[in-house]
Amino acid sequence: MKAVQYRRIGHAPEVVEVPVPEPGPGQVLLKVTAAGICHSDLAVMGWPEEQFPYPLPMALGHNGRAVVLPHG
Repeated sequence: MKAVQYRRIGHAPEVVEVPVPEPGPGQVLLKVTAAGICHSDLAVMGWPEEQFPYPLPMALGHNGRAVVLPHG
């Protein structure tokens, strides 16, 4: 599946292929049909390396629309 990831501090995000995750107990798998990158994603990408609190790469686009896929 495709994802927009922030991979390197100070660089533009990249569209990359990532594996489809397997849901664990008590989890569901969502098929994202639309997602958007917003001002909060831009703010995160503006943080300097010494203040960046998250491991990279990280997926962007938390504003989305999805459907729950059947399990199994």
